[in-house]
This record gives sequence, structure tokens and C-alpha cells, in this order.
Amino acid sequence: MLRVALSLVAVCWCLTSPSWSDDQLQFNRDIRPILSAACYRCHGFDAKARQADLRLDVGDEAMNERDSGKTIVPGKPDESLLWQRIASSDPDEVMPPPDAIRQLTEQERDTLRRWLQQGGAYQKHWALEPI
Repeated sequence: MLRVALSLVAVCWCLTSPSWSDDQLQFNRDIRPILSAACYRCHGFDAKARQADLRLDVGDEAMNERDSGKTIVPGKPDESLLWQRIASSDPDEVMPPPDAIRQLTEQERDTLRRWLQQGGAYQKHWALEPI
């Protein structure tokens, strides 16, 4: 009986634990893979390949003010240049550009929008986070 009760408690904890919840997005788990696949080629660590002097792999740099506004405005996707470029229908503005090999899926766009709504918080690379 005790074993059943403990199992029930464990299941309830897992279902309500933030780490098991799909509601709160985590940068390393949910966002970094999207940006890495579709954006880091032009907006990542490689200074020689970097376009528009924009780094999306480092939170502090992604949050910096730019001439045209802020790339990420926590909690406000519609004010975030990142979202404006992702959601644009203008082929000269949309990111990734139409000729890019890797395009964002609709699900990835929705995930990025939700992340921006939730504050657009970055995490250090998983290897630098405490266990």
C-alpha cells in the first residue's frame, strides 16, 4: 500500500513539476535547438559569417538596443525585432531569408513567439549550468 501511495505521489509531482510542464519554455531545451538550426549560421559565434552584427547565441548581445529597436523585448513579441522579422511576409525582411536552406516550421515560429511572451530568457549553455 505504501508503495502505491509513493508511486502516486511521484506521478503527481512529475505532472506538476515545472521541468515536466510544456507551459514554461526553457531556452536550452526548447529555443536553442531552433535558433541553432535556423539562425546561428548567420547570427552565431562565427564573427566572419555573422550578418547584421547580430548574435542570437548570447543573451546579453541579443537583448542590446539596435538602431531599429530591440531584438528581444521581454514579454512583448510584437515589439521584438526578432519576432517582426520571423513573422514578416516581406521577402526582403523575413528571417530566415527565403533562399536559406533551413526555414522555420509553423510550430517553431509558435514556440519562439511563446518564448518571447514568457520573457525571452536565455540560459547559459547546458555544459555551463550546474547539475
